[in-house]
Amino acid sequence: MKILIVIGIVLFGIIARIAKNLMASERASDVLRETSQSDAHALSFAETLDLTVVIKKNIDINSIRDALSKIAPSFQLDNYTIKSFKEVAQDTYICLTIVKYDDLEYRRYSNENATHVLDLNFKISLDEENQTCRIYSDLHDELKDKILREEFANKLWKIIEKK
Repeated sequence: MKILIVIGIVLFGIIARIAKNLMASERASDVLRETSQSDAHALSFAETLDLTVVIKKNIDINSIRDALSKIAPSFQLDNYTIKSFKEVAQDTYICLTIVKYDDLEYRRYSNENATHVLDLNFKISLDEENQTCRIYSDLHDELKDKILREEFANKLWKIIEKK
C-alpha cells in the first residue's frame, strides 16, 4: 500500500511538472502571436511589465539605442531562447523569452533530470531625460523565477553594452 502511495505522489509530481511546462510554452506562444499581430497589443502588453529587474544609470542613450536596434529579433542566449525582441514604441522594447532549467532539488529523489520551462517577458525602457535604462518583467511567484529573471536581465544588459 505504501508503495502505491509513493508511486502516486511521484506520478502526480511528474504530471504537474509536464502540465506546468506545457502551460508556460502555450502562454509564450500566445503572447508571441498576439504581440506579432498588433503593435497596439504589443505596447499594451509592454505596459503590464512593471516589475523593475535592472536599472542602469548615467548611460549614453544614443549608444544604447543603437545597440538595441542591432539585437536580432530572435536568438539563443545560453539556456534562454529569445522568441521575440522588438521595439514597440520609441525607447520601449519587449523581449519574449523561454528558459529551460534543471531542477536540482528533484535529483535528490530521482536519477532523472526534471527539466522545467518558464516563460519570461521583459520590457526595456530608456529614459533620455534621466539617462537611465530600466529592464522590467512581470510578477513572479517563486524564488527561482526571480533568480532567472535577474540572471537573464543582467546577461541581456551585457549584450547591449557590447554592441
